[in-house]
Amino acid sequence: MCILVMFSVLLLFLILYISKQLQQETYNGLHQTMDLYAKQLSGNMKTAEDCLWEFANNNTDVVDTITSRNSSNAVISQIKAARLLDNTLSYMTDIDGMFVYGKINDYFVCRYKNGGSNDCSTYIKNTLRQSNDAAGLNTKTWYYMRLDCHTYLVRIINDLHGYLGAWIRLDELSIPFDNTNTVLLFADENGIPYDKKSWSNIQLSTDFSSKKLHQIRREDGKRYLQVAEELPLSTCSINALIPFEEVNTPIFNMLKLLSAGALLIFIVSLLWTFSYEHLISKPLSDPENGIAGQGGTAGVAPGSLQ
Repeated sequence: MCILVMFSVLLLFLILYISKQLQQETYNGLHQTMDLYAKQLSGNMKTAEDCLWEFANNNTDVVDTITSRNSSNAVISQIKAARLLDNTLSYMTDIDGMFVYGKINDYFVCRYKNGGSNDCSTYIKNTLRQSNDAAGLNTKTWYYMRLDCHTYLVRIINDLHGYLGAWIRLDELSIPFDNTNTVLLFADENGIPYDKKSWSNIQLSTDFSSKKLHQIRREDGKRYLQVAEELPLSTCSINALIPFEEVNTPIFNMLKLLSAGALLIFIVSLLWTFSYEHLISKPLSDPENGIAGQGGTAGVAPGSLQ
């Protein structure tokens, strides 16, 4: 029983230690993946912005597209600008679409890779045409936008004579996580997820610098391990949520094995106690008691004769 108690105490400390180490290793591994992922995404966003500013300042075809009032010259400029956007998108991995829009002539030139981005192109075109000035537009950072079943990060640059911009289709970004149960969420600067339908009343951690583990609990009681990365050029963060069930599955399997070992030790201890009591201790004690009884009778007999 002493062995069993000692084994149980050691088992408890071992489980707690391994569980903590496993959670930390899982967090560190996914944190490194997310860090590289966010750096690559931010790098492509920065490259797209630099290209757009270069087009606005130094590319004559783009400048003519947004400033020309001559229809014949504008058509040629739009064809060349569209070809330029196509060539630019060909070497950008995460950027799904780019556009140029002229305030004066209302010319809109747009190119995108995925057919699903047509709704985003149409939305941006209608928004720019309905906007009389840039006051109602976010022209400072990349911002999150949801249209029907698709989500995007959109960047609009306000030039003197028009607008230039690009967007990222976020549906494509979750592909590396599709083989796991990891949930990929985008949240605002306060940690509020944009997907309010499935993640209502949930506030994510905005502590991006520390290595502290963050746990998120949904209303249904399901717990997640949060790994978050801030996107420097946008107003949002990217968050990966790992179900705690996946993190602790190896611990549960080990707990089953160790519990089986503890039960085996308990059964062996009972059998040993029973065997020692009935097969060894009792048979040995019976002759001793008999000898002691005979010795006691022999000692009293002479006295009684006297």
